[in-house]
Amino acid sequence: MKVTVTFGDTSVVVPCKAGWTVRELIEQATRRYRRIVEMHPGLDCFSQSMLISC
Repeated sequence: MKVTVTFGDTSVVVPCKAGWTVRELIEQATRRYRRIVEMHPGLDCFSQSMLISC
């Protein structure tokens, strides 16, 4: 299963492994988001809210 996590205007697709907790899912999504921000310096790294949809 894959989960889409939205940080403002940026969405990150995270594969959800069996046995993962919500905390682990959030950590993985945050890592992927930071990687995107590092690759595209024009994006803001600040997010006021996070939406997780399954």
